[in-house]
Amino acid sequence: SYGPVWPTETVWFEQLQAGFPSYVHYGGVVAASESVGVLTHYFFMLFPTRFFTEGVPGTFIDAYAAGLPVVASSWESVTDVLIEGRTGYAYPFGDVDALVALLLRIARQPELITRLRTHCVSEALRYQPEQAIRPFIQRLLSAEE
Repeated sequence: SYGPVWPTETVWFEQLQAGFPSYVHYGGVVAASESVGVLTHYFFMLFPTRFFTEGVPGTFIDAYAAGLPVVASSWESVTDVLIEGRTGYAYPFGDVDALVALLLRIARQPELITRLRTHCVSEALRYQPEQAIRPFIQRLLSAEE
């Protein structure tokens, strides 16, 4: 797991870490310039947000650039960044049983993840500045006509 810990949650998180099994590791905060390199070492990204109004997480774009599919809860805007069965999978928001079932399905059928890798890399290209700004520029140009 990576990312910042809220300052008001530091004590709670340190207590939580003390009980982590050996296969769970908190990696801290990774510099944006290093995130894709770090993510390439993983099988997929798990994003079980509990915030229904979560924004568009830049970590998805980093994951896609690393060829890393995403498994996420179905928050309000998930379809803005996750293409079901192409760049990852979503499970019903707040449904832990559905998450467990999906993770077990992936464990039994890892190709559900591996076949998405190339789609993720091509999706990441859509977020490159020159690509992301293109629709805006086209709209401006068409407005001038």
